[in-house]
Amino acid sequence: MSVVTAAFAETAQLRATGRVRTLAVTAEDRLPTAPDIPTLTELGIPWSLGALLLRATPSDVPLAVRDTLVSALEVATADPPYRELLERAGCNLVDLTGDEACRFVEGQDVTNRALLQQAGLAF
Repeated sequence: MSVVTAAFAETAQLRATGRVRTLAVTAEDRLPTAPDIPTLTELGIPWSLGALLLRATPSDVPLAVRDTLVSALEVATADPPYRELLERAGCNLVDLTGDEACRFVEGQDVTNRALLQQAGLAF
């Protein structure tokens, strides 16, 4: 048996033709588009990771420019067709900005480093 981790959307055609079977998703929650597929956590593997779509600016961007960009992106990402497209692709959408996004990424870094060390793949 071969195993691969890949973004859910990347395997859509293979799943549709029956060439692969998805055993679990790495998301926190089951995907709305695949509610029959369990999460790793549900299978006893306490780990989750999703694809991240982050937008960032250099730290020296003026606050007024940053605020304008944040506002424009909030409007764009709230657009129902945009969200539906991402959800159909298997994305669980979580909107984080600023410090909250930084804390999330830092937490993922700590978790992933520990898991890689456990597996003997990092030091």
